[in-house]
Amino acid sequence: MKGAIIVIISLLIIGFGLFRWFQPSSAGVPNLVLSETPQAVSVSLHSERRSGITGTLLLATEGEETLATMSLSTLTAASSTPITAAYRATIYRGSCAFFGKVAYVLSEVKNNQAVTTLPIGLSALTEEGPMAIALETVDESEVNLVACGEIEF
Repeated sequence: MKGAIIVIISLLIIGFGLFRWFQPSSAGVPNLVLSETPQAVSVSLHSERRSGITGTLLLATEGEETLATMSLSTLTAASSTPITAAYRATIYRGSCAFFGKVAYVLSEVKNNQAVTTLPIGLSALTEEGPMAIALETVDESEVNLVACGEIEF
């Protein structure tokens, strides 16, 4: 009987030791801080002035910078503005109803797409306040807004 008690106690000690051995240790491991900043933000561009052009702007974290990827599409086959044209894409402070100062100029949109690296991280971009992306045609005499989207973080 005495031998059985010793075996049971030994097994309990070994079991407790193994249990402690396989438990994750927090020693030397930094605390994880969950970020409130998104890793990517998608912005829908809606057609302006019956252009028939819509699109999407994807803002994604790329280290200390933000990768801005734009793609365009048309609402109808009979769009009044040809989608084959090149467009200027600009991020303004403010909204589609009221553009403020220019915040960032994106690469020219050709063949329905453009990719631009912004010299600011997405987390810092979210702190700059309300912004809007404007897609415009540029003629020698005038600038025409064809699509716009509000950037919401």
